[in-house]
Amino acid sequence: MLLFKKRVLGAKIESTVGTAESITASECTVNAYDLTINPEFEFQEREGQGGFGRLASIPGARIGRATFSVDLAYDGTVIPTWASTFLPACGLVLSSTTYFPKTQVPASGSDVKTLTIAGFFDGVRRRIYGAAGNARIVLPTGRMGRIEFDFMGVYDDESDTAIPSSINYDNTLPLRVAGGATAWSSYNLCLESANIDLGNVIVARECTTTAAGVDNFVITDRNPRITGNPESKLIATQGRYAQLRDSTEASLSFTIDGPSNSTLVITVPKAQIVSKPMGERNGIMVDQLEWQANKNGDTADQEISIAFNHAS
Repeated sequence: MLLFKKRVLGAKIESTVGTAESITASECTVNAYDLTINPEFEFQEREGQGGFGRLASIPGARIGRATFSVDLAYDGTVIPTWASTFLPACGLVLSSTTYFPKTQVPASGSDVKTLTIAGFFDGVRRRIYGAAGNARIVLPTGRMGRIEFDFMGVYDDESDTAIPSSINYDNTLPLRVAGGATAWSSYNLCLESANIDLGNVIVARECTTTAAGVDNFVITDRNPRITGNPESKLIATQGRYAQLRDSTEASLSFTIDGPSNSTLVITVPKAQIVSKPMGERNGIMVDQLEWQANKNGDTADQEISIAFNHAS
């Protein structure tokens, strides 16, 4: 019998795209929640003759999916491991202390990466490699933030492998979404929560030279969407319908206080409201807003950024 609670996540950026890396204790330091790694093969059915029965179906490409969430943790001094490990495989590239999206295929020397992701489940290892993914940042006001990851990769053979010993887990506290500011079009919003979805399109790179039928996965498009539920205001204060009607683009930013005077700031320079149904929260009228993160003028790959502003 295996215990479901005895599971550990490990991940490593691949030196060669589509070539699995060995996962040791040093790659298992990020604390993960709700980790699952599953095969998602498509089977081709074969009809039998003379009745309703089927012959043995044939599995297609050996595709797997890894899903998990991690704390929005930041100690205020260095880029956190969850960011440096997972964001490059979600198409976000570090420049100084800020992550920007990049339109690029993972290859030797590229900034966009692929991952090997392993889950150790009480003695059984499940693993995908050549993985690319999507991220969804969850910001509940007054509570700890988190990031939900969804990766697609080549599903490797399962093996009986013990959880790596002597793991030095990162115990950095998650940021609490309070004490900062959420600003849209130069106006501070009061909201209960917000979600930021990178909107990555992940596709398999098929290749007949591999036994799996897939070499690796790539991001072929991105359309970030942000949802939030700010309190409704008078039109004279902020005319959100006019902004919806007129395709208004304006800056949307989320500033989250970190340790000392550090901050984590998520910025969408050209956010556009694309949905505005009315809602209610404990008797308070709210707008259920959805923003689209548009291209920043003539500059590519700046539709969204995640800045770690270290304590001075």
